[in-house]
Amino acid sequence: MKNILRAFGASLVTLTLAASVVSAIAADKVTLGVAIPTATHGFTGGIVWWANEAKKELEQAHSDLEIIIKTAASTPEQANQLQDLVTVNKITLVVFPFESASLMQPVAQVKKKGVYVTMVDRGLTGTSAQDAYVAGDNTVFGKLPAGGIPGEDHGRQGRYYRVARHPDHARQRTLGCV
Repeated sequence: MKNILRAFGASLVTLTLAASVVSAIAADKVTLGVAIPTATHGFTGGIVWWANEAKKELEQAHSDLEIIIKTAASTPEQANQLQDLVTVNKITLVVFPFESASLMQPVAQVKKKGVYVTMVDRGLTGTSAQDAYVAGDNTVFGKLPAGGIPGEDHGRQGRYYRVARHPDHARQRTLGCV
């Protein structure tokens, strides 16, 4: 799990840099808003931790970069945070949605204001409100942990449980195990 979180954190750093480069073309000072779910369990806890680590490293390396990280415990809170973030001049947003369908309209409103929007992991129900999308690979997220489950060669038996909060993610992770 730690390696998965680390890989996701590295993806967030890469994404942050890519979004920053796009904004840097248009402005001297780059502000990157990162909207992510609050740390309600291990996975999102890792995302919050890695986002803050990336913020420290990137702001130290780039004096013209400011990163604002907002965490939300609900979709309405995240939608309000997006509206607050767009009050910052020439901001670029990276959004890991708390819940995709409910954020479609708030993200579309932000996009209409000319903000460059990159969605991470959970895509929106329509692509018109985003400029870029970086998908999580739920099949691999199932395959990697499954490698640690004892098989016939190990001679062990027991019960194994599939853990996923979203039905599509559970299906994709299960496919990765087989």
